Amino acid sequence: MDELTKIQDDITLKLGDLQNGSSDINLENITLRIGGHVCRLEKVEDIDISDNLTDIKNEYKQKVNERLSEVSTFVNEKMIEYKRVIDSIKSEYRRKENEVDTRLKTLVSMPDVSLDHATKGLSISKGSSGAGSISWYVRRMFNPKFVDGKPLKETIVKKMITPIIIKIDTTGSQITRVSTRKFMDLRYFDHYHQSGPDCWGNWKHPVTWETPDDIIAVADEAISVLENVNSMSLAMRAPAGLPRFTTLRRNIVDGEVSNVDSRIAPRIGATDELDVWGS
Repeated sequence: MDELTKIQDDITLKLGDLQNGSSDINLENITLRIGGHVCRLEKVEDIDISDNLTDIKNEYKQKVNERLSEVSTFVNEKMIEYKRVIDSIKSEYRRKENEVDTRLKTLVSMPDVSLDHATKGLSISKGSSGAGSISWYVRRMFNPKFVDGKPLKETIVKKMITPIIIKIDTTGSQITRVSTRKFMDLRYFDHYHQSGPDCWGNWKHPVTWETPDDIIAVADEAISVLENVNSMSLAMRAPAGLPRFTTLRRNIVDGEVSNVDSRIAPRIGATDELDVWGS
């Protein structure tokens, strides 16, 4: 913009010089057009016509200055219009730049999710908690097997197996929430400890993650917790699509409280601590 202003000043200065210097113009010859003829005047006698010549030069100067003024006005108007267009372009550029900056601040780089992770039931989407938030979805099976650590009959266990989604919300490297969701519409999944969101009792999910494998591990821990129904911390006694809690009671296998061991490590969902779901 400074360069444009300088150009305008140079033009104005040059036009001013032309106006001020119009009095230095001398006429060497005079040509007249009369009808269809061109007549050239020749000097035949020297007569003092300085007064007349001054009048002619003044008149000529006035005419020239009038035209130069018109040119100057036109140039100035166009320069102002040009400045206005440039200002508009700069303003639009700044607006687009701010939009890009805002989007860059809210963009989250794609985590290193591989086909192997996908085959383990993992998918992701942009989160709803602002910049850096991601929602992770892990396909799993809701499969409660115990009430207060006591095993349930196999027949009722099989009836309760339900495909669900473990939804894990993160912001940056922080894990902010773990919840159970319905497989089809991702609404909260009704179960015995669902209070919108889930009540996880004594289980505390990890607070940070580094790789997608960490997310899958959290989902597996949550599923393990869901294997045990704690009668001391019920949120729903008759969840939609599941047996009433009283029905579960009637289907407990007689015997002592059981620990369930997987081939890797003890499951979190069933232990000697009957207050796993305690608040």
